[in-house]
Amino acid sequence: MRVLPDDIELEVREGEAILDAIRRAGYRCRYGCRRGGCGQCKADLVAGRLRYVATVAESVLAPEEAERGVCLLCRSTPVGEEAAVVVLREEGLRRVSPFVLGRPQQAPGGPGDAPAVRGAVPPEPAAADLASPRPPRPEHRDGSMAGVP
Repeated sequence: MRVLPDDIELEVREGEAILDAIRRAGYRCRYGCRRGGCGQCKADLVAGRLRYVATVAESVLAPEEAERGVCLLCRSTPVGEEAAVVVLREEGLRRVSPFVLGRPQQAPGGPGDAPAVRGAVPPEPAAADLASPRPPRPEHRDGSMAGVP
């Protein structure tokens, strides 16, 4: 599927919500509760078809909105052969550092879920990361920690 205005192509797994695919690929966009209750992740479907992986309250997505192609990214997943295309509102996608996600940087075209980040340089380790571990706290002769600061 494709996300506009950034023109990013994403793989959405079977039964996976679009928002989850965006996050898995290392991107972020506007969202709130991730349960279909706030409407912060509304987007406009401009091609393809979607289905909802869970019930969506009419107070969040009115039937008139759904008919116009408005969808909730946190609850919808693409269906059918035609690639779905959604247009984000407010702002586009933001790329999150693969290091924040706990994933090593991938070479372009390499394996893994996150796309490669060209020109990314690993951050320098902080001084606290290089410090040796704190020594164990002293114990009383009976093994208790009572009274030990």
